[in-house]
Amino acid sequence: MRYWRLDRPRLAGQLDLSRVTGLVAAIGHDDANALASEVLKTLDEVASISQCTVFAYEFGNRPRTVSVADHRGGRYLRDVADTYARHYYVLDGNQTIVSARDAEKPGSGILQNSEDIKYK
Repeated sequence: MRYWRLDRPRLAGQLDLSRVTGLVAAIGHDDANALASEVLKTLDEVASISQCTVFAYEFGNRPRTVSVADHRGGRYLRDVADTYARHYYVLDGNQTIVSARDAEKPGSGILQNSEDIKYK
């Protein structure tokens, strides 16, 4: 299983400032999927990511789908994410990583390769 903790920013490498500005501007945008779309655009040159789903894990409850986007249009992506959040997240073997106490630190996050999601 591969995953990466995003507890603190890495100073090596560079990101296009206009991409980062677009990412920050997408927070709270009227289009709920703007954030995931901007994440894809921002990381496009540094990571081979084709899909982005942002979940919120609040107060120990099941995840809530915040934003979704992919390079193919993602017509059903929100439905897939919502179905995962309602029914299948408890079967995801990676929940131990997501629910770990360290993941609750403000400003922390996890970037996970979806190919590595394993169901018990």
